[in-house]
Amino acid sequence: MLIVILGTAVVASLAMWRYVPIGRIHGQKIYPKDLLHSSVRLGLRTSSARKSLASCMILPARERLPKLLELERRHGDGFIVGEEIRTAVVGTGLDDAVPHLRRIMNQSPKGPGEVILGLKGAILSGTVGDGYRIHAIKLLVEGLHDKSLFGVFSDHIPDLLIQLDKEWAARLLTEICEREPDHFLFTTVLNTLRTHDLPLSPMVVEAILSVNHEPSRIDLVKRIAAAKMLHETNPNHAVAILEELMETHATVAEEAAEALLELKDLPHPRFLLDDLQHSLGFAALNEAERVAWHADQCAYLLQMDYLSRFEDEEEGDHLREMHAALIQVGAAKASTKLKAYMDLYGPDGPPTNVEERSRIASSRGEEWNASIVALNEPHGSYENITLLAIQYELRHSTQFHKASEIRKILNHPDKPSALQTGSD
Repeated sequence: MLIVILGTAVVASLAMWRYVPIGRIHGQKIYPKDLLHSSVRLGLRTSSARKSLASCMILPARERLPKLLELERRHGDGFIVGEEIRTAVVGTGLDDAVPHLRRIMNQSPKGPGEVILGLKGAILSGTVGDGYRIHAIKLLVEGLHDKSLFGVFSDHIPDLLIQLDKEWAARLLTEICEREPDHFLFTTVLNTLRTHDLPLSPMVVEAILSVNHEPSRIDLVKRIAAAKMLHETNPNHAVAILEELMETHATVAEEAAEALLELKDLPHPRFLLDDLQHSLGFAALNEAERVAWHADQCAYLLQMDYLSRFEDEEEGDHLREMHAALIQVGAAKASTKLKAYMDLYGPDGPPTNVEERSRIASSRGEEWNASIVALNEPHGSYENITLLAIQYELRHSTQFHKASEIRKILNHPDKPSALQTGSD
């Protein structure tokens, strides 16, 4: 009898070990046998920590902070979730959180990013206390004068300062534009002031634009930012400056072209037009918009020598349209390269379904791979396709929907609009 009982227990244990779920990770059931894998144990721990974090976030700020600090004590070393917890601590905006701003900055490997994201969250929630505000401003001002403090997150400093104290920050940032042309955040400061409708005096803007010596790339980027600010008072002059930069300075031509799109309220093909296409489909793009969109979509794949991606991804369904678009925007070299790739499929060209293209490529084996390698040499021997797509858009600007109109549609996709049929 004892043997039977033990045997039954063993069988039941083995069944539980293999078939009784103990939790889920990303929707997938986890069984006891899976605990042998360290990645599964980490996933369960992270999942548990995230559940605790979610329960903390619904509490009022004063109740939330001590819970978050306890959660940090238990899970602060967790992969990703530890960063989320520290960001939430900073995001309470409470005066009691002030000591933890500096602690997180100094002790956490990703402290600068956690503090910046936390400050954004605190401002957005409207929970910033007076003591917290003063300390945050002091910390950000330190970062304004020491680029190593916040590193790659330094670009957020001007905007955060304005949100914390607009009048005082405007004076501080304006002084940088007037007296510190070599400041490491000079261009960011210019763009931030413009975004918040805080204009510089025309004299300061003209001083930035009138660089007499041979300009470096940094000087040219500053000119782009200054021209965008000048647009408020002298739009024709601003456009002329950007057009000159686009035509004569290859190192900043694409940035100048993007600035012109912004000033003319035109959609960037890689961003707004792409968002519109994914949201409403090709019917939402008119003929000119499809040309710019197809050309820019092709740009990345060609620049990265990803021709083989056309075989296995839906981008290959539009190869003919992409080729026609490249010709229309003036990318002769790129269109020749793409046509050579299309010719590999034979006289009928590439099929418009991914399964058939993939079958053809697989059936030719090494011969196909060798052809792709040959086409990818020499690397990058074609034009800046994105720049050409934007220039095409600027030349045909009346045929493109306004960027502001597209944003309204994307924010309210349920409302009928002429954009849904691609009509002007």
